[in-house]
Amino acid sequence: MKHLPICGRPTFIEITPRRGKCEDCDGGATTTQQANWYERNSEYTKAYEKHAVISLIHSTIADVAIKEDLSCAAVQGIIDRHVVTEVNWDQIKKIGLLGIDEISLKKGFRDFVTVLTAKTEAEVQMLGVLKGREKATVTAFLKTMPKRLRRTISAVCTDMYEGFINGAREALGQDIPVIIDRFHVAQLYRKGFVQIRKSELKRLQKELSREEYQRLKPAIAVLLLRQ
Repeated sequence: MKHLPICGRPTFIEITPRRGKCEDCDGGATTTQQANWYERNSEYTKAYEKHAVISLIHSTIADVAIKEDLSCAAVQGIIDRHVVTEVNWDQIKKIGLLGIDEISLKKGFRDFVTVLTAKTEAEVQMLGVLKGREKATVTAFLKTMPKRLRRTISAVCTDMYEGFINGAREALGQDIPVIIDRFHVAQLYRKGFVQIRKSELKRLQKELSREEYQRLKPAIAVLLLRQ
């Protein structure tokens, strides 16, 4: 089964679970050893599946499939297996930075799931994957978080979707700061620079000669992108 990469190299684990036979049971029933780091008949370890889901944040199924050398159907299957409505909070010691991100499962930003993560100094831990991105779904999930963990939240990091922002404030209170993911902020200001570049080039094309315009065009594009 596929495991987390080591030094950038794909890693696979081969395991032959022990089998036991109960001589005191009718028919001599057998049982197979089961470890907690993988699911029976799965092609991936639990750690690798969580790694794949987290990789989908700010990316697409197709991109992750190429990067991880998986089929899109395999990535979709991993997502489906991790969709939950509740989490065993007893296994979580600390939240730190609570991340709320959406993943579009289809082109054109349709059919969403919401990924919730906890980022501490040590690691990024996946808390759960929720079907859809509705405020009510996110709010209901966060309200199940015990008070001991709410006290460990330093901030909530999300995009500018009001459903996530309002859902976090309703479930966790107004005292926990909500910050906007820098990925989405960067998208906005880059969009502005692209619009400025296009408008300036269009203006200069009218005002300058063809030779002057062709000479200045690369320099203007580079200058604006450096801002």
